[in-house]
Amino acid sequence: MRSFAEAWTDEKIVQQVVGKSPREHNLALLGKLKNSEDRICYAKKAIENNWSRNVLVMQIESKLIG
Repeated sequence: MRSFAEAWTDEKIVQQVVGKSPREHNLALLGKLKNSEDRICYAKKAIENNWSRNVLVMQIESKLIG
């Protein structure tokens, strides 16, 4: 929870992007990405494209964004 609070400091982002993502997606974003802008981009793509956690991780590891 601490990592989550430190990573997502902007309440608007939490409500618009992170709040719409499953817990497993958020854990993958926190564990795999250090840059908050990248986290937001991947979270938005995951929501838009209805990615599973595994697809999200694959996209991050293949460096789809950035």
